[in-house]
Formats: sequence, structure tokens, C-alpha cells
Amino acid sequence: FWNSCRRRCHHHHHHHSIRLLHVKAQNTGKGGLANKGGIVAQVLVDETTTLAFVSCHLEAHEGRDKFQTRCASLAQIFQGTKPTATPAIYPDVALASHYCFVLGDLNFRTRYQGAVRVEEQGTVVHGLVAKSNWNQLYQADELQMALDHQYCLVGFQTPVCNFPPTFKLERQKGYTYKENRTPSYTDRILWYTGPSLHNKIRPLVYEPIDEFAT
Repeated sequence: FWNSCRRRCHHHHHHHSIRLLHVKAQNTGKGGLANKGGIVAQVLVDETTTLAFVSCHLEAHEGRDKFQTRCASLAQIFQGTKPTATPAIYPDVALASHYCFVLGDLNFRTRYQGAVRVEEQGTVVHGLVAKSNWNQLYQADELQMALDHQYCLVGFQTPVCNFPPTFKLERQKGYTYKENRTPSYTDRILWYTGPSLHNKIRPLVYEPIDEFAT
């Protein structure tokens, strides 16, 4: 079905065609298990613009080794999902598309680098959350650290998280955090654009859904 998929959608009374070009998955769980990894879908809009979507679920838990595994898994996902018809000059789906979006439970955590002892970090982070100090909290965001140091997703952008962390919450509405876990921004959205297209993407809203319980 998907190999011959062609869709038409409506946007402000205009018709747009969407043709599926490529779908591929890459497992990154231990021993190649599918409990972690990513799925890539690449589509062609109006026979002119290529979009790629990379949905990921990465390694969980805190610690530098887990952080390094998440970064390595992202590289593995991109390397293992390259479209077969893509010219060799494009090493992955991001570079082979006009726009590429990465989203999902990336599992990057809040981690202070040297400013706070590991055993005190949870207490400090919970204190920042209680004060709604999102700016200071985001400075300890692992994903932003990784982007700044080019450990993964080089060239990608993500909006600043100026809202309460969405991890790790009790299964109820609102923001009641598990005391034994460090509040973090684990669910994320990033984008990459081709040359001369940087001003074509403008985020309008980036925020959690307060009433959603998971």
C-alpha cells in the first residue's frame, strides 16, 4: 500500500499532492532489539519539495554513558535509514531532503556539568521547577548541550523549552513529578533545512498540553 501511496490534502483552499518516497526503520536496542530506534519517512510534496520525518525512541535513564548512547543511536538511525535511491553525495535522509524533522521520546535529561554534585542534582532541579525557573533549567538540558557541542544532529535546531518539563510525571493531569526522578525535557522536536531555506520554517507554538495525562 505505502509503496504506491499518493495523497491529496487541503490547505487554505489549495490542493497539495503528497507522494511517499521512502520508509525505513533502524533498531538501536541492545542486541538489535526494536524497543529502541527510529523510523524514517520521506515524502514529496507537489512534486517539488522533499520532507523527511524521523520518529525516535532512544535510550532511557540518566548518566554520561546513557547520554553517549543516545547520541550514537541518532547517528546509527540516520546511517541505517538512508534512501536507497539517494545519490552518494547525500549520506543521510536529512541532507537528501529540503526539510527534515526529528521528533519523539529522545530521552535526553537534565544534567548539570560540574555545577552540582550528582547526588544533589535531583533536589536542585526540583527546586528550579518549583520556582518555574525554566531558563536556568534549560541551561542544563542535555540535548541543547549536544547540539552546541555537535555531539549529534549537527545543523539541527530546536526551540527553547520555556515551560514545565514533561518528564517524569505521575499519571494524572497537570505537573506532579516523581520525586525520585530528575525533571527533564525528554519529548522533543527538531528540524533541519537545506541551503537557503533557513528562513522558511517559523515555529508558531512550542508548549506541552497541560491536561494530557500519560
